[in-house]
Amino acid sequence: MNGFITSRIHVAGGIDEATGLPFPESETWTDPIECQYVPNRRNTVGANREGKFRIASYEITVNMLDWNIYDVSMIRLINEKKEVITEAEVLTLDELEAIQRIKITI
Repeated sequence: MNGFITSRIHVAGGIDEATGLPFPESETWTDPIECQYVPNRRNTVGANREGKFRIASYEITVNMLDWNIYDVSMIRLINEKKEVITEAEVLTLDELEAIQRIKITI
């Protein structure tokens, strides 16, 4: 299925250079990126996180190899109708060089 993903970005706090006032850390979401996704239908797909095996919900592929995938921790999956399907932690990230895509399991 075709859809979109956005990833959560952590913005560190600091001092505003123009005013000299501190600003708190915050979180924001990236612009939507086109993707293809399939729901997980197997209970053997997932990852061992914090001592527990978590079953994957979706496998997503995107064609942005220049995207810094190691900064991604949370993904919001959106369908073609712009409805949020899920918001979940990233379980695995794999760079598929042969087909020039990134595979994200959430």
